Amino acid sequence: MKLLIILLNLYIAINSQTFRQKELIVTVNPDSVINTCSDYFFGHNYWLWCESWGNKIAGTEKAVSDLNVKILRFGGIAVDVGFPDFVSNGILSEFYNYSKKIGAEPFLQLQVAKFAKSEPMVENALNMVGYFKKIHPLTYVSIGNEPDIYVSTLASNDEYKVEHLSEYKLEDYCNSFNAVSGRLRAEYPELKITGLELSWNYDNWIPGFVANCKDNFDMISTHYYPFPPGQCTYDKVSIQYSEISDFYKRIRELIDRNAEGKNIPLVIGETNITYDGEPKKCNLNASPGTFAAALWFADFLGISSTQKNLFSVMPWSIKEDWMLGFLSPQKRPVYFTYQMFSDFMKKYCIHMSNHDDRVRIYGYRDDRNYMSFFAVNWDTLSAYKTIFRHADSTKGDSFNCILPPYSLTCITMEPDMKNTRQYIFTQKLAAKGYIGDTDKKFRKQFIPKKQKFLKFRAL
Repeated sequence: MKLLIILLNLYIAINSQTFRQKELIVTVNPDSVINTCSDYFFGHNYWLWCESWGNKIAGTEKAVSDLNVKILRFGGIAVDVGFPDFVSNGILSEFYNYSKKIGAEPFLQLQVAKFAKSEPMVENALNMVGYFKKIHPLTYVSIGNEPDIYVSTLASNDEYKVEHLSEYKLEDYCNSFNAVSGRLRAEYPELKITGLELSWNYDNWIPGFVANCKDNFDMISTHYYPFPPGQCTYDKVSIQYSEISDFYKRIRELIDRNAEGKNIPLVIGETNITYDGEPKKCNLNASPGTFAAALWFADFLGISSTQKNLFSVMPWSIKEDWMLGFLSPQKRPVYFTYQMFSDFMKKYCIHMSNHDDRVRIYGYRDDRNYMSFFAVNWDTLSAYKTIFRHADSTKGDSFNCILPPYSLTCITMEPDMKNTRQYIFTQKLAAKGYIGDTDKKFRKQFIPKKQKFLKFRAL
């Protein structure tokens, strides 16, 4: 590894007009735990559960299993309104079978928007849960999907046939939620029930929902799509770091301020860089499907891992015809970001830092003090010579590595900072995925494509 660093430093020095090199020091304190991550931190979504649309995720089981998804949400608008088909027992069985194949816990969304009255809504919820429990134990359910935009998004769509939502209010949702949840708790007290699945109207909906429904739910879910499609540019997404933190702070305060002491976990039931993946709108340098969008997701996962009482992060979605899918059908860059984190992130978050407004470091350890660090380098021109040092100079050594420009890097190490490995994901690898320092292509990631006059032989 030391020889590799020497050779990389030599190359960067020779090509100083192409590469700049900066130095970064990261102080590591494994005893300082920022947060303990949930066992279900890595969630996901799939929404095209419908006979009319066919089985669009057939054959994706291996690719999704490789992501180590812990919980899979059956949800979205199509499920909530039963469009274009009613949610049948056959579709529920398909959802269960897919969840089982990828090793994920099912997270079942129950329908609200489809029904104008509470009675058939409650009966339908009992039927869905009852059937599912016949084929598989069920713990996690949510009720409805984005009720804060029922009026603007659903009621005016003639295909959905939900004109009864044209004047829908928070009070209506609370009444429906309490009716469904109350019956579910009576019949199935072991269920963990999630409410809201809120689109964006956090300030107006969270306080009222918590105040009126807090005895009938276990968790709250909000969705997070930070950019309209026309704002997905490198300049905007690369500096969104503090806004993500502010989002979590805002939601946590809205929940806790109205909870009267109740401990309420948060679920990010849906997220992506934008809510609109229509291909003709995804032509910017940080649109869904780009490497920049994958780096944004790395920051989102890193910041999310520092949040106390966060149950799961569920990106949207596994596969679809538009651009938001991780598989459409090829593996998109965001797929590999998710995979890199799920492969190497550990239980305890021990470090988060922001350097130079271009480099973010997120650190983790397990119960044996084995560590992993993720570095998100947004700087397209600068490599960073990075030194990891133990906060206690009597414990362990230091470790040096180089972060490639415009990259996601993971470093794994033992408690004494020995037996280290480095994995990198760069724009050159956007279609192939991350590689480790033993890969013959590893050093090539530090070489600009247009300058190949300096070549390294294998060590």
